Formats: sequence, structure tokens, C-alpha cells
Amino acid sequence: MEPIVHLSSISDLTNLANISLQHPLVSIVDFSKVDFKFKVGTKMKADFYQIYFKNYCPNQITYGREKLDF
Repeated sequence: MEPIVHLSSISDLTNLANISLQHPLVSIVDFSKVDFKFKVGTKMKADFYQIYFKNYCPNQITYGREKLDF
């Protein structure tokens, strides 16, 4: 069974990425400057909306059963 990372708030995301929290409701994270990796097959569940701008990402992002392209 794949591990599931559950993020219930923006502060959970900033704690995971080890960055400072600028605002409790809105955050911008530059993942090219973040130093954490997930195991292959890890799933992420968030209780907030996310918008991703992707230049390059070796990981596949899926929504439901469909893979997203950018």
C-alpha cells in the first residue's frame, strides 16, 4: 500500500517544505528550491485548493484516474 501524505492546512505544507509561513491562507512555494523527496507511489491529499505552475517535474501528477498535463 502506498503511503498517503495528508495536508490539512497551508502551515502543514510549509512545515513539510521547511519554509517560512508568510500568510495562513495563501502561500507560494518554489519547489525547485525545496529539498524534500517523496517515495515512489506516495499519494498526497490536501484539504485546500492548489494551483501548480510546472516547468519541469519528474513526477506524474494525477487527479482521480487521469494524469494531468500542463
